[in-house]
Amino acid sequence: MKRSRLAPLASFEKRTFSGLSIRFLNLLEGWPVSVAHETIPAKEAGLPFIVHERTREFVYVLGGAGRVCLGNRSSGVAAGDCLAIEPGVAHRFVTGGEALTALSVFSPPMTFDNLDATACRVRKKKRG
Repeated sequence: MKRSRLAPLASFEKRTFSGLSIRFLNLLEGWPVSVAHETIPAKEAGLPFIVHERTREFVYVLGGAGRVCLGNRSSGVAAGDCLAIEPGVAHRFVTGGEALTALSVFSPPMTFDNLDATACRVRKKKRG
């Protein structure tokens, strides 16, 4: 029998890491991906860079605006933008006057018990 499930966002466990709020929306077991609802508060510039060693991440920005930093590069992002992040790419979001909300899809799937996320530092390129 085919399965399906409907659930309100608030019914999923929420955890906060350095200001980043995450809810894994694991509706059904056995899916080849996991989906997370992420919220970064306004004026958040202190989030560390994160790297996933074996997990790909697709991010769809639902609301708000900010900057995404991918290694030494950064770019503005706003509602409706999407990006794909390969394993091993250090990344973070920085917000200005408004919070940023996004859906992230992870493959292979992640949960709070199986986080493939390590905080790291990114060295700035030397000029000259």
